[in-house]
Amino acid sequence: MTKKLVLSRPLSLSEHFLRSRTATRFYNNFQVTGTYSQNISSHLIWVYMALRKSLLDYPILICNIQREKDDCVFRPINSAKLGDIVELSDIHGNIENGAINEKFMKYLNTISFDLYSETPLFKLVILGEHVSAVFEHTITDGLVGPYFHEIFLKNLDYVSNESNCTEYEILYGKIPTQVNLDSTLFNFEKDQSFFTHSLPPPSDIFVEDPELDFTYGDPDYHEKAIPEGYETKWPGRFEPTHDQSIGYKLVHFDPDEAKQLVDKCRSQGTTLTPFIQVVHVLTMQPIYGDKHYTSHRMAITLRRHAKPENVPDYFQDAYAEPGYKLLGGWAHVGPRENYPPLFEFSWDKVKEIHRNLVADTNNTRLYNIYQPFKNVYSKTSNNDEFFQLSMQAKADATKLSNLGFINFPVYKSTPGIDWTVNNLVFSQDVSAPTADFVYNIISTPLGGLNIVVSFQDHRSDDLSNESLEGLVAKFRHNLLFYSEK
Repeated sequence: MTKKLVLSRPLSLSEHFLRSRTATRFYNNFQVTGTYSQNISSHLIWVYMALRKSLLDYPILICNIQREKDDCVFRPINSAKLGDIVELSDIHGNIENGAINEKFMKYLNTISFDLYSETPLFKLVILGEHVSAVFEHTITDGLVGPYFHEIFLKNLDYVSNESNCTEYEILYGKIPTQVNLDSTLFNFEKDQSFFTHSLPPPSDIFVEDPELDFTYGDPDYHEKAIPEGYETKWPGRFEPTHDQSIGYKLVHFDPDEAKQLVDKCRSQGTTLTPFIQVVHVLTMQPIYGDKHYTSHRMAITLRRHAKPENVPDYFQDAYAEPGYKLLGGWAHVGPRENYPPLFEFSWDKVKEIHRNLVADTNNTRLYNIYQPFKNVYSKTSNNDEFFQLSMQAKADATKLSNLGFINFPVYKSTPGIDWTVNNLVFSQDVSAPTADFVYNIISTPLGGLNIVVSFQDHRSDDLSNESLEGLVAKFRHNLLFYSEK
């Protein structure tokens, strides 16, 4: 190595929370599936080369979490075969209308990762041209899903061009003559000299102390504001249980429909996420009833707070490098929005939620949410007791996570091959005490807008499955209907 790299560091408070959530099996994973312009399954050598380059450029991807005497640390694992990360799956029965189907999402959600081990914390499940990138949440947040596909796509274009082979071997090591799932992809002892950047810093250092009140003592802050006449929060569809299973409903909008939604929101001076939240609450009123208020959250990223002057010296070169992605965990579930029962749609309500969201994205005290955990957590145990206490009631009715609009380039550096990603689908696990519904949102120019609704499906005695399917179909209808008004 020509410079001092940080390839191991202790976990921050927020990372310890996510580590403990994984270790106690309160959360499995999230996934973002990209549909590529080429059949990835038939080019395993390119997968090997592009994946190896991705790991060496972004060392957090080849780290696990290890216990030390007084803390837990990130560090690269000792070694990995290609098959430790890559799984080749059958396209038949898993792809419908050009995207992974709900049955396959359910399968992906069964993938779990072993902390404190010498195994990777992410997986690629490849079905022809479809690549499902599945992540443990401590090393990455949701935005890293599309980031990974941007990195992997660019690397596939690079490695498929034979003119880059000599440079590749200098920068990333010798290319095997043959590759299979048993091929050694990474060996720390032999490969540490090929790392070029340090681990990303923790997001915690860019925000204020968790002890500081994120509402600044404002009694009217929207998280505190309870709708008049509805003093009791909705208790949830069912009591939290570890025995839950997760179902998925994919709601798709083609590019023209997606443009209609976005254009209408812009004309109203708002963004898509608050619009989706309001339409959801209105549509799901038959489930929520008319006797309680409901609480809902919109996830936000804290990357905007990573000011250059606060980035540690060891990561300054990576942060300043054009196109280098800031991986790691930067997501926040967002403060609550408390809704009364909704029986009619209002753009004024959407604008209100939008204003709150804008204010929240600029709030540097949001890690106040970790204060209860900070008061009791251990840096080495799994903190089971803390998470078991959360099983007493559902925290919220819904959580929305919008990864945004991802505009992939078309790479043409390899003669006869165009590389791009045509579509993205995002889904994730639902922690038992967290919410009844999770809305996972992502869009691309060619694939349009995909909203995956995650929900507990171990019981359905509050409404029949047909009724839930009907409500999801009505949700899609309502989004289009209110974007026309």
